[in-house]
Amino acid sequence: MAIIIEQVTDPIRALLSKPFITSLDPFYPDINTWYHYQVVNQLDDSRSILIHAYDNDNLVGVAIAKKGTHGKLRCVRVTKDLENTGLGIRLINHTLDLIEDRHPLITVSEELFHQYSRAFHHYYNFKIEQVKKGLYRNNKLEYIYNQPFQ
Repeated sequence: MAIIIEQVTDPIRALLSKPFITSLDPFYPDINTWYHYQVVNQLDDSRSILIHAYDNDNLVGVAIAKKGTHGKLRCVRVTKDLENTGLGIRLINHTLDLIEDRHPLITVSEELFHQYSRAFHHYYNFKIEQVKKGLYRNNKLEYIYNQPFQ
């Protein structure tokens, strides 16, 4: 398996990410609208970063980030069959290089916390700075890494 990781700047190609993004809607209501306006529509802005990972011609992973004074790692998703293969780590590494921030702001819903915590805590040494209740959904916790959420 030869995975190719590349940055996406074309809004049409960005639409290929939709199934990965839609899978997060239970944790981040209306995420498709956010994706359209905050990611796809801003790909021409050098601060918006979208990464695709391909196995042959199949999209198998997505990472979204934002470059700035404090970078933000917004999303990392891989197909179920490639979880725990290191692809997520490769996507994160590539993204951290592009946003030029080794400890970006990251928020993780309580339901996804254990899916990401091993890599975030042990591999990257990211630190939980805050836990907020109701940030994106009523009565649900959001774990905030590396810097306070503003």
